[in-house]
Amino acid sequence: VVPTCRRACATFGLGRLGFTLEATNNIPQARGMGSSAEAIVAGIAAAAAFAQTGDLNRPAVFDMAAQIEGHPDNVAPALLGGFVVSAYDEGHVYSLKKTIAPGITFAAFIPDFKLLTEKARAALPKMVSHADAVYNLSRAALLATAFCEERYDFLPVAAKDSLHQQYR
Repeated sequence: VVPTCRRACATFGLGRLGFTLEATNNIPQARGMGSSAEAIVAGIAAAAAFAQTGDLNRPAVFDMAAQIEGHPDNVAPALLGGFVVSAYDEGHVYSLKKTIAPGITFAAFIPDFKLLTEKARAALPKMVSHADAVYNLSRAALLATAFCEERYDFLPVAAKDSLHQQYR
């Protein structure tokens, strides 16, 4: 949080600020749950709060966080919460949030061991087959549409993966 806050302060023209930070993070670290994105968003939001007097400029925070993280995948839910679909294009994040029906709940299975993102990504192949890419792209589109149309019966098929799970 602090290194990102300092970087954002410099970007916002604040220079080096002295402050005390107390943070509570309920997201398990080194488990693939987005704790690094949450820390990045918190650091930028803190710097933005020091830098401005009005409402938080979410698009600017979003763009900076995605640039630091390298993608908006975990940054988007950290900023917006809920079910979010995002793309990063030419330095800007495009993101849409879908409100999920109140009766839907999610569960996360958190491993009892740590696995750093770099190590998990290193397990992935550098190239994937066209068939695997199409398989995952079709599932991603089906997943988003299933939520938008409230067709939760499609989720077991939409959640299948051929790019990550078999390698990790």
